[in-house]
This record gives sequence, C-alpha cells and structure tokens, in this order.
Amino acid sequence: MKKILIATLVAMAALTAACGSSADSVSKNLSTEADEFKVERKIVAINGITDVVLFEITGLCSIQRDGDLVVVCRKGPNEYEKHYVGLSQNVTFISTQLRTLNVDRYQTKIIFRPTSVIPDFDLSVSEK
Repeated sequence: MKKILIATLVAMAALTAACGSSADSVSKNLSTEADEFKVERKIVAINGITDVVLFEITGLCSIQRDGDLVVVCRKGPNEYEKHYVGLSQNVTFISTQLRTLNVDRYQTKIIFRPTSVIPDFDLSVSEK
C-alpha cells in the first residue's frame, strides 16, 4: 500500500512539474520555502485612510490568506508565533522578501511528510 502511495505521489509530482512557466515554478518553490520558514520577510500593515503603519513583522514567516491575514513566524528551533490580522477596506498589507533564495525554475519542489499522509494515532484496546 505504501509503495503504491509513494509511486502515485511521484507520478503526480512529475506531471505537475511539466506544467506551467518558469515563473510559476519559481513562485511555487518560493512559497514552499516560505512555508518551511526559510524565507525572511518583512510584513507591514497600513491603514489606507490615515497612512499609519499599524504593525510590522520581520522574520522567517509564512503567510496565509483565510479571509484575514494569518502570519506564522519561526522564532527559534522549536519556537513559533502566530499572528492574525483583520483586513478591511481601509487596512492592507505588504509582504516583502528580504533576501534572494536559490530555487529551481525547472522543477516544482514538493516536500513529502509521511506523517501527514499516514496519520499518527493512539490505539486503545479493552480487555472485555
């Protein structure tokens, strides 16, 4: 079963890598690296009416848009912070990558975590 799953994932990765432009592959790979906390970013939220900077976050951060802005930053080897930013018509954000990163423009990078495919579970057995 595991071999079939791995073979399927490898085939999907090969098909996905063949599609799209070089810019698409680089963009996807940069996003993947950021989600692995390997991209240093500066994220600034601005009030569009008053031009006041509401906050600024700098560090190894991953950002997600889920209606609002969700920022997760790595602070140490096993230390993370999660920030929520409520976006509205007058609040916007800018995320800037602070350093260049060497990523492949020909292949899409896929990070495979077996624990996310095969869940970790506790088994409890009754003696009755």
